[in-house]
Amino acid sequence: MPIRRIGYIILFLIFISVSSSFILLNHQTVTVNYYFGQRDISLALLVLITLSIGVCLGFVAAGRYLIRRRIETNKLRKKITLVEQEIQNLREIPIKGEH
Repeated sequence: MPIRRIGYIILFLIFISVSSSFILLNHQTVTVNYYFGQRDISLALLVLITLSIGVCLGFVAAGRYLIRRRIETNKLRKKITLVEQEIQNLREIPIKGEH
């Protein structure tokens, strides 16, 4: 098993432990007021929902950036292929007249 994978497993277990202790220590309910009403939910659930929304927004923002970079990379690879093909064609052309 690669060391990187073991590191991820250890980090995941630490995250689960910290999350579990947070849930156990913060089991009280809070009132959330929003535009259409209010609701009583667990503090831990509120933090989880807020964190999840933030992670999703981060993925959307990063995804747009990564898609743009991938498109740019593909364009540059096509240019490289054309240039390499042109260089190969120039190398195959016989030299006319020697000096």
